[in-house]
Amino acid sequence: MLPHARRLQPHEVDLSELDHHHEIAVIEIEPRSACELDCAHCDSKARRRLISIGLRRKPVHQVLDPSFATEVLRALANHEKVLASAVITIAGSGEPLASQHTPAIAAAARKAFPNSKLQLFTSGWGIESQQQMAERTPRELNTLWFSADRFHVDSIRRALKKSGQPSKPADAENYLTDRLAWANKYAHDHGVTFVVRAIIGRKSQYLYVANLVSKAREKSGVTDEIQISEAGMHPPASRLKERKDGLIYLRSDGRVTGTLE
Repeated sequence: MLPHARRLQPHEVDLSELDHHHEIAVIEIEPRSACELDCAHCDSKARRRLISIGLRRKPVHQVLDPSFATEVLRALANHEKVLASAVITIAGSGEPLASQHTPAIAAAARKAFPNSKLQLFTSGWGIESQQQMAERTPRELNTLWFSADRFHVDSIRRALKKSGQPSKPADAENYLTDRLAWANKYAHDHGVTFVVRAIIGRKSQYLYVANLVSKAREKSGVTDEIQISEAGMHPPASRLKERKDGLIYLRSDGRVTGTLE
């Protein structure tokens, strides 16, 4: 990440300092900075570790304001270096669906970039019903990615224990497969491509994920096959590496960050 970043005010969206030498083909949006999970592979856990040993200050929880995001996206759409077909990813350090503003942000992204591929990454944490899943998941999505593997199950178990809920491995698996089923049903009903994103290092790990997916399909009643993608194959990142396109990162704290490669 290069130091081409500035804190923007809602009334002033100026991208002149983001002087890119490549076309901007990827826009990543972080609706929320906090995450209650501590997945071993996630950089948010590494940040919490640095905070715990005093090497980093505890951050203030931030939620991206939808009106501010709309201004930034509108400005990006009019920027000569930003492709109209840019891939827009809604993800970041926090769970996107835990923010009530995510649907509005996605709607703004689709309005600004009608020809973009819009995708969202979720773990399902904090979603308490099929109805809430439907309310929080943007209808404008092309692809919905759901993180499901042994690392997420272990993290969910710890989070359940911390909140005083039943936290045996089976409880965590049920929690995850319920939300996986809700997400799969939503994607099926709204014509959204659904992909399970998992860390798979060994055959046993793949079989574990496949079993979670099978349980979720049974719960959802959707018979369509669910694609399982290894976590290392993050579409925006791989495209960025191959094409050396630029990237814009709209953070929940109001910073707009750019990178050249």
